[in-house]
Amino acid sequence: MKPKRSAKPSDDRRYFKEVRFRQIRALFEIAKHGTFAAASRSLGMATPSVWRQVPLCDA
Repeated sequence: MKPKRSAKPSDDRRYFKEVRFRQIRALFEIAKHGTFAAASRSLGMATPSVWRQVPLCDA
């Protein structure tokens, strides 16, 4: 009797991308303040660091 094969973890990763708290926080601050620069000041981060927190669509 053959054991059942489970789905490969790599198959699941194609459809699920982990979002971290700092990414959500950055997106919230951008929406609240309206600009990346204002959000970066609020978060105490450099503006390019805030840019990197927001994932861009691959489409």
